[in-house]
Amino acid sequence: MQTEPILTETIASIQDILGADLDRITVERAVVGLFFTRVKLDMGVTGACATPLRSIPDARTLLSGKPRGRLAGELLKEATAPTGIRRTVGIATMNALAATYWEQRPTAGVDLCAGVNAYDAAEIQAGENVVVVGAFRSLPKVAQAHSSTFHRAGNGFRDAKAGRIAAFPPRE
Repeated sequence: MQTEPILTETIASIQDILGADLDRITVERAVVGLFFTRVKLDMGVTGACATPLRSIPDARTLLSGKPRGRLAGELLKEATAPTGIRRTVGIATMNALAATYWEQRPTAGVDLCAGVNAYDAAEIQAGENVVVVGAFRSLPKVAQAHSSTFHRAGNGFRDAKAGRIAAFPPRE
């Protein structure tokens, strides 16, 4: 399986911005849950990733050793694993490191808002055509509530009910 460009680009940006700090940032705690996986770094920043239900039996083969105390840069590389819990922990670590990245280099003209529902903040109007990347399981309900056409990009929602969301067409 080929790694998605957005993952490799994000990892490269994190490595570029954080540089040698990646050799000092460690994982304080990692929790693999039924629906979400969370990684907390030693500096207090937390990242999350949806836990693919099909990978739960794979949980015992998580990584060689425990995540606690490991370098975040080491776990970041797991985001490119083909599937499973290793990938989930890697993406959660990537999200925590991205928050650290944001603190060091915020994007001009972009506000980071805590405690705001992204769907509500987007002010999606009925009939709009919306593409969501990396959304969690609430997407079909949001699509119905807004009477909008929602597309998803990626491989998630395999078990979503047919007809509730349209598959985003692949790039040509």
